[in-house]
Amino acid sequence: MSTILYPQSKLKRRVILAVLILTFVSATIATIVHRLQPNIYPLHLINPPLFAITSLILLIRLYRKPESLQQVINLGILQGVMFVVMPCWFYSLMAFSSSKISLVDNLPPISS
Repeated sequence: MSTILYPQSKLKRRVILAVLILTFVSATIATIVHRLQPNIYPLHLINPPLFAITSLILLIRLYRKPESLQQVINLGILQGVMFVVMPCWFYSLMAFSSSKISLVDNLPPISS
């Protein structure tokens, strides 16, 4: 069992806190950018704010209860799957099932 007294756990906690802060800030910026776009998909309006809110919740949880490090890591992985991987699958299936929608229009280029 990992306790916060170990130096490696302290480092892990700091790194996870930094990642959660960056995730919260970037999801908030994505929310603002998607709100300003004229033609948007409904998923673009729902996903970034939920990603920002869950990142903030995990950030507060880890900051207030350092011993919940492993739980926050596991929930962060679940969060990534829900808000990054599942929309990619959704748009891929949408492009595969419809001849009007192309995958190139929905997903960003590899270089971005």
